[in-house]
Amino acid sequence: MSNSLNDILNPKSVAIIGASRNSTSFSYTYLSILKNYGYQGRIYPINPRADSILDLRCHPSILDVPDEIDLAIVVTARQITASSVRECVEKGVKGIILLTGGFAELNAEGKVTQDQFVRRAKDKGIRVIGPNTLGFFSAPANFDGLLPGYIEKGSIGLVGQSGNLTRSLVFPGIKRGLGFRYIIGLGNQADVQFHEVIRYLREDDGVNVLALHVEGVKDGQRFMDEVAKTTKVKPVVVLKTGRTELGARVVSSHTASLTGQDNIYDAVFKQCGAIRVENTIELSSLVLALSHGKIPKGNRVGILSEGGGDCALTADACTLKGLNLPIFSAKHQEQLRKIVSEIGQVTNPVDVAMWRCGNRFLRWQRSCFRQMRLMD
Repeated sequence: MSNSLNDILNPKSVAIIGASRNSTSFSYTYLSILKNYGYQGRIYPINPRADSILDLRCHPSILDVPDEIDLAIVVTARQITASSVRECVEKGVKGIILLTGGFAELNAEGKVTQDQFVRRAKDKGIRVIGPNTLGFFSAPANFDGLLPGYIEKGSIGLVGQSGNLTRSLVFPGIKRGLGFRYIIGLGNQADVQFHEVIRYLREDDGVNVLALHVEGVKDGQRFMDEVAKTTKVKPVVVLKTGRTELGARVVSSHTASLTGQDNIYDAVFKQCGAIRVENTIELSSLVLALSHGKIPKGNRVGILSEGGGDCALTADACTLKGLNLPIFSAKHQEQLRKIVSEIGQVTNPVDVAMWRCGNRFLRWQRSCFRQMRLMD
């Protein structure tokens, strides 16, 4: 597992550069959630005009902090980001997350500035995530740096480039039961890129499915290599934006990503074994199904529902996708008929016709699906 990324994603100490006393500000909310979520590491707000924020002692500069700092999170105005990074380098932090935007995604001058301060950090062995990102969530570290404040812990690793889209995926997903081990926003990928984070999540035994939102990749070959290696041990689900000419133009102005031709990405995902989805609803649904750790080994499907309409819709969808719905054995149909009303169906799909069967039916359900896996 990459030590440099581990220092960022599981820091023992963090400095918030640009922390504000204004309770309506982004940085105040960020600091409040980080403090209250349960993070046990040391937190150092950096603000030259404040003595303390949220009962945490402030320092005028990160250089004034007497202790070592694993991670510096920069929330300053764009005009002073470069100087903030320079002080982080001088301090010798292990990693930097740049939440501030307005660099390579803005114009050529912004890209030059971004390249300069990122190179300064990399020359000293300091890794940078961002700029132009909302940050990350780390369940192992009890670190919520994404502002929601109520992300459920689980086994999903989510990596994206759009902060708002990431939150649009996370919020509905939580209501559906999605639990996350890591959520990582890469932003402009000025330093840390997709392939490195994919490798990190593959090597983490606590992650059993990866979800990616891709606008563009910087190193296509390494991306392909890491995705291909990952899909051999855990599933990878990808939502690609910037597929059309207009969408690509929006992406370029959003995270300065070069999107490439969509048919090339489509071929790459297929070659690597990644599962491509069309929208956030599909991504959420598929990741929810895969997060339980039971990966289908074939194309045979069993359907269980409380209504015939749902059975028909699901059967049509499965058939159109090339899935097979084999009929249950006579033995199991007979067993099901003992607990399913006479107006229900016991072949496949199974329609319980709204009859509430409790735990007995759940036992028969498991029995039927076991039988289905044994069918020729």
